[in-house]
Amino acid sequence: MTRAGAIAAIVLCGCFSPDVREGQFSCSDGDPRCPGGLACDPCSRLCVAPEHVCAGAVDGGAADRAAAIDSAAADRALVDRAAPVDETAPADQAVAIDASGAIDQTMPSVDAALDFVTPPDATLAPDLTTLPDLAMQPDLATVADLKMSQDLVLLPDLTVLPDMTCIDPTACNGKCGTLTNKCGKSVGCGGCANGFMCTGANLCCETDATLCAQKGATCGTINVTDSCGQARSPSCGACGGATPRCNPANHQCVQCLVDGDCPNGTAPLCLSNQCGCGMAGVVCDQNSICSTYDQFGTCKGQPGTACQGPGECASFACENGICDPMMGGQPCRTNNDCVNQNVCQAAPNGCQ
Repeated sequence: MTRAGAIAAIVLCGCFSPDVREGQFSCSDGDPRCPGGLACDPCSRLCVAPEHVCAGAVDGGAADRAAAIDSAAADRALVDRAAPVDETAPADQAVAIDASGAIDQTMPSVDAALDFVTPPDATLAPDLTTLPDLAMQPDLATVADLKMSQDLVLLPDLTVLPDMTCIDPTACNGKCGTLTNKCGKSVGCGGCANGFMCTGANLCCETDATLCAQKGATCGTINVTDSCGQARSPSCGACGGATPRCNPANHQCVQCLVDGDCPNGTAPLCLSNQCGCGMAGVVCDQNSICSTYDQFGTCKGQPGTACQGPGECASFACENGICDPMMGGQPCRTNNDCVNQNVCQAAPNGCQ
């Protein structure tokens, strides 16, 4: 390079104003100088703004930083001035000469001042090789032998827990006696209320007596359907005594169903299921007999009884003060009541 070129380079450098930012320059305790406005951070060994210097720096260090800042400012001023150039120095090592002509040996070259290449000292970064050795984690092989723990086989076998699908809470709804539910288990469902019986189908159905009472039946056999939907024919009893006949219309015991059910002679007519002579309930005494088998019948003297006229005799005939025998078709008690002691048949036949 010519002398003129070197001078031009120095002049251009004097006009150069780089964009200096924090962390672009490194520094050290031996050389704490930094570009203008920055200070050496002893923690990171980088040039940073003074307010960003690490808190670890003590008051004494603050004074050193201030001196370093002043020195850096002075150095920047030297760089900014167009200083004389030592023409004997190599072109790439231009050296500033002060006014007395002496070479400033302490001033670094422009290239050194603007060292964008030198990174922070990497040796100050944490040594990752000192991290915990992951291979040193607990050796699982030394953990208590699981085979020595409680034998899990001895724990309750969960496979034998009750089958929840076999819970049948409605098995006894409307049922009685003992039955087998859908799980195949025998279940006792209890008995039935009064008047009901437990059937083979485990249903509470009415007893015969209950069905008869429900129908008001006191005799005979009735045909009904019970509350379980079953057709039933219960027997409701028999009749006797003063009401020997069972009325099939209402299954009530009555005195008679037909004239033949009534005592011939004394009350031979069956009127409204009640025997009578001429009308229901009229019964002739032992010395009289009913005169006819219709509503006009009356109790009159039977054959052989004393009379004063035919009107007193059931046969309507009185001879020699005695009632004559009954004629054919008239009521009678015995054969002796009939003419010629003919056969006395039951009403409505009478004497034959």
